[in-house]
Amino acid sequence: MNTACETCGAPARVFVSNQLPGRGKVVRAFCIACADRAEQTCDLVQPAAPPPLSLAAVYIATGAFVAALCAAADWVRLGEQPGFGLYQLAALLVSVVLFLSGLVMRTPSVAVVAFLMAGLSAFADWIQIGLVEGFGWWQRIGTAVGVILIVRGLWLARPPKRRTSGAACPPRAT
Repeated sequence: MNTACETCGAPARVFVSNQLPGRGKVVRAFCIACADRAEQTCDLVQPAAPPPLSLAAVYIATGAFVAALCAAADWVRLGEQPGFGLYQLAALLVSVVLFLSGLVMRTPSVAVVAFLMAGLSAFADWIQIGLVEGFGWWQRIGTAVGVILIVRGLWLARPPKRRTSGAACPPRAT
């Protein structure tokens, strides 16, 4: 293999292979001197750029919207008006936006929950959500789904574990 060092152009003797998110397998080539310098600074792996729209944020926002919509269905009189009310229309529009963002981000769970939200808001008077005195079973299910989505989003948002080993650095040349 006749490969040159990425840094100085000298013949490469050290090859570092990493699996980077979004870029796949990356093989980098270094000469012995550049590999030693890179090992001291450990700058071989560039951190991946954050996604433009965080999946965790979408889960948290969707869960908050579902939980709020179901918990406050009595207060906003979601199923009380015959036909389509203002709150039903607003909930339907927000769920359509979430559904489209789930499709664009290729996140089926967000798209499915948004589709269910659209059905919940569109057929609120038919399934009688917001009409039953107190907290009905549809409201309980919807609020539970919302809380589950929020917990999933918080789980995804947790910081990654920091490596304590020098696995990202090239092996020491002897």
